[in-house]
Amino acid sequence: MIDKMNSKIKPAKNNLVMVVKNYTPLKKLCDWIESEFGAKHQIDYSTCSMAPGWNLKYKKGSKSICTAYPNRDECHVMITLNAVALERFRTVDKLFSKNLRDLEKSMKPLNGAKWLSVNVVDDAGFEEAKKLIMLKFEK
Repeated sequence: MIDKMNSKIKPAKNNLVMVVKNYTPLKKLCDWIESEFGAKHQIDYSTCSMAPGWNLKYKKGSKSICTAYPNRDECHVMITLNAVALERFRTVDKLFSKNLRDLEKSMKPLNGAKWLSVNVVDDAGFEEAKKLIMLKFEK
């Protein structure tokens, strides 16, 4: 088992994913992102007080897809929606959980964007994160 808070020892992707007790939904999300977008993962250490420790990032070119913050009992996946994607979200918001809709409504935008977090510890969380990412990259 890795020490997610040890900034001196960078974990491998699979070890970081397996920090989560029920890691299967996160693994499915990582596999889907890599397959769908041809994206490579990036492992970074965050000193942010809200989510310290190692995290897993995905980008499509220079555009962020998402960042996963794995912990033993949860794995929050942060997905940033710009103003255009937020409008799309609002037109189909009934496809998303009440928690995510409430989060979006309660957040103040920064430069027109909002950072939405999905807890990916079960199939519902996996599906919600996947739908949000698809919405973000919809043309």
